Amino acid sequence: MKKPIKTVLFFKKFSKNYKKFGRLIHRLYKILRSPFIRTLINFLFTFVFAFQMQLTDFHTFKFDQLEFYGDKVHILVTFVFIVVYNWLVLVIDSYQKYQAQAIKCIKETVNRETVINQTIGRKLYDITSSISLKSSIIPTKSDFGNISYQDIAALVCHNIYDAIKISTGRESHQVSLMQKFKEKRSGLEYIKMISYGNANQISPSQFDRHFYLKSDQNFYQVRIFNNNQNNIFILKKPEEIKKECVYGKNSNEKMTQYIAMPVFCENQGIISLLQIEIADDVHIGRTFDEIREFVKPFMAYIHILTVNYYQNELFKVLVKKFDILKKSKERKVFNEGMRKYEQNYGETNTFIAPKD
Repeated sequence: MKKPIKTVLFFKKFSKNYKKFGRLIHRLYKILRSPFIRTLINFLFTFVFAFQMQLTDFHTFKFDQLEFYGDKVHILVTFVFIVVYNWLVLVIDSYQKYQAQAIKCIKETVNRETVINQTIGRKLYDITSSISLKSSIIPTKSDFGNISYQDIAALVCHNIYDAIKISTGRESHQVSLMQKFKEKRSGLEYIKMISYGNANQISPSQFDRHFYLKSDQNFYQVRIFNNNQNNIFILKKPEEIKKECVYGKNSNEKMTQYIAMPVFCENQGIISLLQIEIADDVHIGRTFDEIREFVKPFMAYIHILTVNYYQNELFKVLVKKFDILKKSKERKVFNEGMRKYEQNYGETNTFIAPKD
């Protein structure tokens, strides 16, 4: 991102607080982005400057004499106006480039979000159809197995990676998702990377590695899970990444920016963490506001992950309920069979039992 973007974001924030000033800025922006107006202003500046040069005396006094500058103040004023005008044009052009990049990213995000929703809808339809066809049979775990949280997470990571690639034209970034788990025996909570999206699709060194929430608190991701705050976490410089120990003090990861967006559920807190890691000289923003503006469209994927997590939890509950129902039905059939067997056994073999 170019430097003028910071100025534009400041003006946008200022315009929201002061609406009258905001309307004025918006009108000025619409005027100065017009090619016709720019051509007209350049022509007027050239004409005025040439006219001023004709009216100004350059012969009576020398350059080192104070009187030389007496009738040339208007030229200085015109020069200041030219500098300010060109600075505004530079800011507007930079913002339009930034906006075009953001729009491209949003379009790609929306298109891919639609694909994910269609995929989830199709899989839910398959589950419903499968259960409906076997209406007399109690559903089992396998009937709900064609859709998982990890599958959706993989789609999300790949789609965000592609959206950033299309908008920046670079491939030196990675998108991943870390999820919280609990060991059955010890009860210890840990997090691990379950899905990722990068240029070569080679598993990162942190993939499937366990980070325990109690013992690995020197890692930045672990601290995010422990703090349990539903905020966007941004490290915009390599120095900040090293200081916060994103992957440990001895990590060889060459990151220049790091963004983490929690998947937050009520009564459970953070259940997953969507990570965007920028490497090399690629920057999606220089300030917190710029980066936040860039990643804002990706919050739609956070909603998809949240809904899918609740859906998976519902499926787990249904599987347990159906399993209990199946066992209850089997027990009932068994008891009825035993009852019939005992009745038949008593009728045919009563004479065998000795009498006191």
